[in-house]
Parts: sequence; C-alpha cells; structure tokens
Amino acid sequence: MTDNERSVIFRLEGVTKEFGADRRIFRRRAERLRALDDVSLEICRGEVLGLVGESGSGKTTLGRILVGSERRTSGTVQFDGRPVDSLRGRRRRTFRRRVQMVFQNPFTSLNPRRTIRDVLSAGLAARGVPRGAERAEALRALLQKVGLNEAMLDRYPHEFSGGQRQRIVLARALTVDPSVLVADEPVSALDVSIQAQVLNLFVSLRREFGLTILMITHDLRVANFLSDRIAVLYRGRLVEIGTRRQVMENSRHPYTRMLLSAAPSGDPTTPTHHPLLFGDAVANGLAGSGGCVFSDRCWLRKAKSNPDRCVTEQPQLRVIDGQQRASCHFAEETPVAAEVASVDPVSAAVTS
Repeated sequence: MTDNERSVIFRLEGVTKEFGADRRIFRRRAERLRALDDVSLEICRGEVLGLVGESGSGKTTLGRILVGSERRTSGTVQFDGRPVDSLRGRRRRTFRRRVQMVFQNPFTSLNPRRTIRDVLSAGLAARGVPRGAERAEALRALLQKVGLNEAMLDRYPHEFSGGQRQRIVLARALTVDPSVLVADEPVSALDVSIQAQVLNLFVSLRREFGLTILMITHDLRVANFLSDRIAVLYRGRLVEIGTRRQVMENSRHPYTRMLLSAAPSGDPTTPTHHPLLFGDAVANGLAGSGGCVFSDRCWLRKAKSNPDRCVTEQPQLRVIDGQQRASCHFAEETPVAAEVASVDPVSAAVTS
C-alpha cells in the first residue's frame, strides 16, 4: 500500500536512542548503550501495529518516544505530518491528549489514594466536560464501554482485580478522546482467560472510536490476534515488518522465524521442540558495532557455514514482497514456514 492509499499518522525516520553517553563512572565515560538504532517506521491511521521482540529489544523505549516521555538521541518523529519537536503551546497540548499510553502494570499506573471517579474525572475535566449531570453521564457511559458499572466509581484501585484495573486504565486513556493508544504489554500480567477478554475489548474500542494502536508485546499470539501489521525489533534494530499474514506465515528474517519456533503450540499433547533456537539473548549491542545484530545467534548463518558478510556488513531493511521488508542478506533464502519442521506459528494464535 502506497502513501497515497493510506494516511500515515506517525512517521519515524532514523530514530536512535542511546543511554549513558553523558555519564562518567570513576572518571571514565560510561559506554553508550544503544536502545534504538536507526529505526524508520510508519504507523497508519486506524491500524493496529504489533511491535514484537524479546525483553531488552527497545520496544518500550520506542513507545515512550512516540508519546513524548522519552527524547530520542537522533532522527525525526512526525505526527500528522508535523515534527513533534516543533509542536508548541496549544498544538503540544493537543498532541499529548491525542496520544495516550497504556502501561503494563495497571496497579502502579493508578494513584492508590484516588477513587476511580477522581481518576476519570481529571481526564474529562481536561477535555472540558463540565461538572454535574453531563460529567456523571460521561462517567457512566465510559465505564459501560469498558465493561464496568458506575457503582465502582467510589472504590479505590486496590479493590479491583488485575483485569478490572486494566479496564480502568483504558477508560482513563479514553477520557481525553485520543486518536492513538500506545499499549505497552497491556495483558502480560493477566491470566490467560482475562487476557482474551482485554484483547477483545481493544478490538471493540478500536472499532468504536477509530483508534490507531501500537501494541507492544513479546507474545506473538497477541500480535497475531490483534494486529494488521507486525514489526519485529531485535537489539534496537527493526529487522522485519509486514502484514500479519506475511510475518506469521511467511516470515523472512531468521530472528522472526526463531520467535515463531519458540511460540507455544497451544496443544498440551504436542511435544516441545524448538529447532531454530540457537544461542542466548544478550544485552543490547554497544553503539558502533558492525555486521548483523543477530549474527551471533543466527541459525541461518550457521546453516550457510558462517559467511563473513554477516559479521562485517550490516544488512539494510529492504523490500522482500509488497509490504514485507526484512534486514537479512539471505532473506530470500529463508525457508518458508511449511519447510521448517515442527513449526506451526498459526496454531499459536489467541482465539476469542
């Protein structure tokens, strides 16, 4: 799909984020830790983009940069065609209202000293909803949309279950009428049955409010269930992006294929077998490292007798098929899913 056929709400170009560059330890400058490395990405209006990767891959850092709570080291971020850095005054306040974040742990993101009425009323007041009958009706309608009732308004966060708290966090985000939700592992702390309920809630809210959602998750089942497109991060680099079907059924980067191989099948009678797991996850690479970031764990490189190109030349993200792009020198040679023994990524999908 070309830019003329879709509306891009967020555009990231060459975004890099480094930590520790200005710190000194025992009079020596600390080594720079590159959480994001030259990430270029588009998020289209009304879509759900799944952002997947292991812990430490830079997913949360990217999400925080989008909502403006973290500053990038270099690169540009545009929202609705305007550089976020250029927004001032009313436009900056509008941006902060339109882009909301849903955090992983709903308990720590709610003030334990405030009732749910207080929490939600603050957002409605910021949006200009007046006190009295109009705000009371807005509170009632909002709770109903997230599957709660107005009898809960005068209770405190500790009186709710994890799933209920996450619904309250979603309601709080909706109080300011956002366009974009950045959801950072919103179901990882919940039981599986509650996960499905909250994911279905995301589906219904997206449909009703026309939301654009960045779903940050380490769980490919979540991405497969909810996303229109899926982007894969590894050690701060975007290694693959494509439609949900392209990534789940015909991924072209060895790291994505490894994640699919490691995903649970959902069938307890199926023996555990991870043919593509190779090596251990390590901390993000230091700034200035060369070659492919996945070369030390790459099963495809091993199968090809360890070509030097993988450690001397950094692969660029390039078009493989339509919307699918991958950063691997041998992406066209990655076997399709049907050719990888004992791997059935589609069966790992979350069902409603």
